[in-house]
Amino acid sequence: MALRALLRTVGMALSGSPSLVPDFVLERIEDLDPHELSRLGVHHVLFDFDNTLAHWAAKRIPEGARRVIDRLLEAGIDVAVASNGSSWRFGRLARTWQGRVSFLGGCRKPDGARINAYLAEAGWDPRATLFVGDNTLTDVAAGRTVGCLTALVRPLSFWEAPPTKIWRLLELVHRRLAPGWRHVSRLGAAPFS
Repeated sequence: MALRALLRTVGMALSGSPSLVPDFVLERIEDLDPHELSRLGVHHVLFDFDNTLAHWAAKRIPEGARRVIDRLLEAGIDVAVASNGSSWRFGRLARTWQGRVSFLGGCRKPDGARINAYLAEAGWDPRATLFVGDNTLTDVAAGRTVGCLTALVRPLSFWEAPPTKIWRLLELVHRRLAPGWRHVSRLGAAPFS
């Protein structure tokens, strides 16, 4: 299933499919405003981990990202993290918020099966869920697959797993081919290029 999702996503990228164009772009996750999200009907936020909340392979979430999560929780917005990384990385992080933030490892994005199962288990309506990630071909694709709104954030770093560098090249091709990129809305005030 994951291989099929991967091949389908590559085909979508090379064809310039509008399905891989995010609903929103963000310069950085600190630009997420709970009031703006509420106005958009967002009640749940699902974050990617590596290069979205923290640098690739990090074991801790930086203070700025922690403040973003705390601010969302205080505003009554549910938060979870969905990563392709191994689940064992997230045990200590999950305790940080005393069970208020779920950490899903081994998601195998762009396949949305694990994420879809979590949304159903948590009772989250995908249409009221924003998936925030740094990669069009994994995060946006997975979010779209399960019916979430999607937001692409600028990667924290380009230090990342070698296969991700191939994804980045395909992202560039997709941006050139898909006309929808010119019409993506921005969340927050900062520009995204």
